[in-house]
Parts: sequence; C-alpha cells; structure tokens
Amino acid sequence: MAKQEEEVKKKAAERSFFWNKRRMKKKIAKIQKRNLYLDHIMWIRNAPKLNMTKFIGTMRTKVLKIEEKLIAEGRLEEKGVIFHLNIEEVDRVLLSKGIHDELSDVDLMKIVRPRKAVYERALATNTCPLLVDSRCRILKPDPPAISDEPGTLVGAAVSPGNATG
Repeated sequence: MAKQEEEVKKKAAERSFFWNKRRMKKKIAKIQKRNLYLDHIMWIRNAPKLNMTKFIGTMRTKVLKIEEKLIAEGRLEEKGVIFHLNIEEVDRVLLSKGIHDELSDVDLMKIVRPRKAVYERALATNTCPLLVDSRCRILKPDPPAISDEPGTLVGAAVSPGNATG
C-alpha cells in the first residue's frame, strides 16, 4: 500500500511538474514575443541615431585622410587642426586646381590659428557657462547682494512678488 501510495504521489508530482512547466513555457513565450516587439520599436527609435553615428565616423575617417594630404603638401602644420576649418573651406581648398586658382595660395594656417586660440582658451577655463545666448555670448549672473542687516533676504529673484512673514 505504501508503495502504491508513493507511486501515485510520484505520478501526481510529475503531472503537476508537467503542467507547471507547460504553463511556464507559455509565459516565457509571451514575454519573448513582447520583447521582440519592444526590440523592433526601439530599433525604429534608435536607427536614425545609429545611422548618423556611422555616417559621422566615415566622414571623420575621410577628413583625417584629407588632413594627411594637406600636411604632406605643407598647407597644415599639425594633426587635428583640420577640425578648425568648416566643410566649405576644405571643399574650396580641395577643388583648387593650381597656380592660377585664387584658392591655391590661401594660407590655411592663417584661418586656423585664431580659431585654435579661441578653442585653447575655452579648454583652459575651469567652469562651464550656465547660459549662452543666440549670439554666442556667455551670460553670467550678477554677484549676490550682501547685506549685514538681520532678516534681509539675499539671493536671486525667482518670481515676482512680496515676501511676508
């Protein structure tokens, strides 16, 4: 009797495990299907960014090859300075044919030096600007007012109104 009871319990446990396993597989399949939808949606969301990143990487590689050519010709002094030129300037230099072209004798370093000086000055600063307006001016807040009177509010005005209390 005990042997039969054990067999029945064992079969019941197997059946129970079978049904739980089957239920679990259905849940996993449902989750995997949902994840596929989410992957597809996220790919649609991120695809433009990924494509732009690939494009910019390819463009950078080509610009570095152009820079090597211009350094070999003696038109640029060091690596990295081509990034101080804009695309139109690089295109004009590349399209210049030779002696009779007005662009062939353009001193690229004369264009690069002031831009590089501004860049190096920006790198030397130890603070990041809080606000830059549309004219590229860095706006700084007024220094806080100092008052020795007890009970005087000091700070930046956030909204108009009267302080009470």
